[in-house]
Amino acid sequence: MNRITQLAAVSASFALVACGSAQDPDKRAPGQWETSISLNKLELSGMPPEMQGQVDQMKEQMRSSIERMGGAQTQCLTAEASEKEDVVEGFSKMAGTGCEFTKQDVGGGKIDVAGKCNMGGQEMDVTMVGTMTPEKIQMVSTMKSEAETSGVMQKPGLDMEMTTDVVRTGDC
Repeated sequence: MNRITQLAAVSASFALVACGSAQDPDKRAPGQWETSISLNKLELSGMPPEMQGQVDQMKEQMRSSIERMGGAQTQCLTAEASEKEDVVEGFSKMAGTGCEFTKQDVGGGKIDVAGKCNMGGQEMDVTMVGTMTPEKIQMVSTMKSEAETSGVMQKPGLDMEMTTDVVRTGDC
């Protein structure tokens, strides 16, 4: 469950740093911003049938965690903070979460990122695709991993999709 929450947080924070000021179409305008995350898909696979109860419980915990995190969160972005937002810095912060990106096309109103993240010892393929304007960011993130059923700690495979919406709602 923790790795899903971490990736949801990574997606949301990337959406926040992907943009900055009204003069640049790839930057957020100063003002009050609201972020919401919705879970579109969550599938766990690859576990033995006798573990189905545990898998169902894990799915419910993941869904609940993302829904709690996905409630609308607000942020006042000052003009100064808007000017300082930086996509490269955003990726640097994400690299600290165990992610390496093979594709980082961010600009011209588009977000197209792909890579791998190591969460809790399990490698996941991650994509983030979306659009951005000075007033709105919308991004769909996918996370996929294969089941690990050998050894003492078994981990289910994951196929998850989330939508992150970040909207300027007015002045602070």
